[in-house]
Amino acid sequence: LVNNYAIFLILVSMFILLYFLCLVFFFQAEDGIRDAQESRGLGDVYKRQGKKIDFDKVLLVDNDGKITLGAPAIEGAKVTAQVEEHVKGDKVIVFRKKRRKGYRKKNGHRQCFTAITIKDIKA
Repeated sequence: LVNNYAIFLILVSMFILLYFLCLVFFFQAEDGIRDAQESRGLGDVYKRQGKKIDFDKVLLVDNDGKITLGAPAIEGAKVTAQVEEHVKGDKVIVFRKKRRKGYRKKNGHRQCFTAITIKDIKA
């Protein structure tokens, strides 16, 4: 019983910490760009519609059947894209049940996606 209670307290404290970290990331955002993610190189994806973004860490290029594989990325390769829209995917239903216990929980989730159009590939 003591071990279960200790594990429960650890999980609750981790959940509270993650919750506050998420709040910090979401409320630091200004004009659609998340500052915390931009420092990791992911901030360009969250720009508004119509903006152009560059992906410089290209892992694989196929040039008329000639495949170039990077280790970890290809030097000088660059993909230019344009942000089309920010959309949500289809709803995924999460249903949990323990039979004969009266425990049923139904949750839903919609993943956020950014639709982009590839404009140019330079290798």
